[in-house]
Amino acid sequence: MILGLVTVPTQGELILDGDNIYKGGKRDFQQLRREKIGFIFQFSNLIPFLTAEENITLPMDLIGTSSGKAHKRAAELLDYLEVTDRAGQLPEKLSGGERQRVAIARALANSPAMILADEPTASLDTDRGLSVMRMLRKVSTDQGTAILVVTHDERMIGEVDRVLQLVDGSVVSDESQSKAGSAASKDEPKPSERVAQVGT
Repeated sequence: MILGLVTVPTQGELILDGDNIYKGGKRDFQQLRREKIGFIFQFSNLIPFLTAEENITLPMDLIGTSSGKAHKRAAELLDYLEVTDRAGQLPEKLSGGERQRVAIARALANSPAMILADEPTASLDTDRGLSVMRMLRKVSTDQGTAILVVTHDERMIGEVDRVLQLVDGSVVSDESQSKAGSAASKDEPKPSERVAQVGT
């Protein structure tokens, strides 16, 4: 909630794309979310009465991108994520994997500094889930976008660069900092969730 600029922290700092978000007075968090953060959800959350292309252009419409630029960007993303042939289809006509690819395209629409992915593979089988995680890695590498994945899906952990384990809201291990810390975490209670970082 804090990373998504929904909840204001009681202490500390949040620096996003070089910007200390909560310093310097009142900010338009809704606009910052639209411009700086992409969101991917467990069930894709595509708008059911919009086509794949229209779902991707919507975030651009909300920040005032011209129609021509929005449609060009959507076409580029559909091609990049290999779903160009599904551009005119409604979400109900797409497979689970295709819906998640369109959701990734929508998250990328405004070239965000960061993407927050909440259980993006939970509704997919192993093969489709791994495909989505590998696509997120490709996105991070190609687009220079930091991607944070919150997941209970142990199958996907091998696809990320860094894993933080949380129990009751507290970090109990950070596998990128020290193997000792990771090993110590085995004596902790079973983590309630994992936060996995892909890329920058």
